[in-house]
Amino acid sequence: MSSRNPSGDLFSLMAPPMGPMPRGLGVSIAPGAIPVAAHTPRTDRHAQVRREYDVMEGDGNTRRIIVRTKREIWALDELMKAGAFGCTPIDNPGPRWSGYVYKLKRNHGLSIQTVNEAHGGPFKGTHGRYVLRSTVRAVESEAA
Repeated sequence: MSSRNPSGDLFSLMAPPMGPMPRGLGVSIAPGAIPVAAHTPRTDRHAQVRREYDVMEGDGNTRRIIVRTKREIWALDELMKAGAFGCTPIDNPGPRWSGYVYKLKRNHGLSIQTVNEAHGGPFKGTHGRYVLRSTVRAVESEAA
């Protein structure tokens, strides 16, 4: 038994129970209705996107891939623009370069090389430079 809890009862240390909720602060639900979580409607940020690309294989065959997320489309376009120089999170800021590269490799079979480079400055360390080794060409959309 401690001096802070003379009775030794653990329940005496707990906060007192809350009273009933004041009226008007809760959500009223009709009897028999199923409550649905409130959410904001989808915005253009969540709109379905897709871009098609042709990938030239080493044997000369071409296959078509469809990339369906804006971030992966952005990353692939940046890699294509950079060419043999490649992209880094320092030169091409993006929140998850390693994740985009991983998904492009895993989901679409693209060959992307990661070259580790050292950098200086107040937070010196290393970063990856991502170089697209596959030959990729964006397919022009047939807009009507």
